[in-house]
Amino acid sequence: MNRLALGFLALALLLPASPALAEEGADGLMRRSEKARRLRDVNSEGRVVTKEKDGREKVKTFTWWRKTTEAGRFHTLTRFKTPADVRDEAILFLERDRDTSDVFLYLPNFKKTRRVESQSQSASFMGTAFSYSDIAAPHADDYTHKLLKSEPCPGDEKSRCQVVESVPVSDGVKERTGYARIVQWIHPAHALPVRGDFFGDDGELRKRLAQARIVEVDPENRKWMAHWLRIEDLKTGRVSTLEFGNVKVNAGIPDAMFTKESLKR
Repeated sequence: MNRLALGFLALALLLPASPALAEEGADGLMRRSEKARRLRDVNSEGRVVTKEKDGREKVKTFTWWRKTTEAGRFHTLTRFKTPADVRDEAILFLERDRDTSDVFLYLPNFKKTRRVESQSQSASFMGTAFSYSDIAAPHADDYTHKLLKSEPCPGDEKSRCQVVESVPVSDGVKERTGYARIVQWIHPAHALPVRGDFFGDDGELRKRLAQARIVEVDPENRKWMAHWLRIEDLKTGRVSTLEFGNVKVNAGIPDAMFTKESLKR
C-alpha cells in the first residue's frame, strides 16, 4: 500500500462513519441506543454463572420483569429460583432520577425487606461480577458523551462500531454506579453496545462487559435486547455470564408488580 492510500485510510479511521452520524453526534447516538432497548415491558427467565478466580463456579436462575415508566425510567423485579439458599429472594429496582434509585432486597428466610443505599449500589449483585448498578440499565442523559473513534466491532470485524466515551453528569451518578468513565462500542445494526469498558476514579479499568445474541424482540417498534452478557471484574478476577431465555415483550405487566408488597408475593 502506497503512502497516499495509507493517508486516506488513516483519515477514514478518524472521521465519523457517515454525515448522518456527524449530524447526530455522540449524544444523539447514545439516546438512539437507549431508545432501541427501551421496551414497554419485558419478562424472561434468566441464568447467571459466576466463576471465581480460583475456578469455583456458582449458578443462579431467576425470573425477571422490567417496565418503562412514563418518565422513561425503569422499574425492575428479579426473583431467584435456584439454588435453594436463595430461592424466593427478590430484588426491586425503582429508578427515580439520574442521582437516585430505590433498591429493595427481600430475604424470605428472615421475612424482611432491606433497602440498598445509594453508596452500596456499586457493590456485588448477589455474589456476581455484576453490581446493582450494572443490572440497572444506563440512561443517556445521565452522562456526557464524546465520540472517540470508529473501528471494526469486537467479534464482528465486517461492521464498524462507534467508540463512545461517557462521563457521569453528577457526583450522584458516579457514586451510584462506581464508575468515573465508560467507553462503549456501539454496533451500527442495532445501536446497542457490544463491548463496554468501565473505569474508576483512579483511571484504572475496573470491569469489561461483552454483549451478544442481540435480538430484535419487538420488530414493529425496532426494539432490541441482548440475550447474553459477560462481565469481568479485573480487580477480583470474578467473571459472570448472564443469559436470558423465554423472553416476552409488551405483555402488559401491571404496575403492582413493582412494589415493596410484591416482593413478598
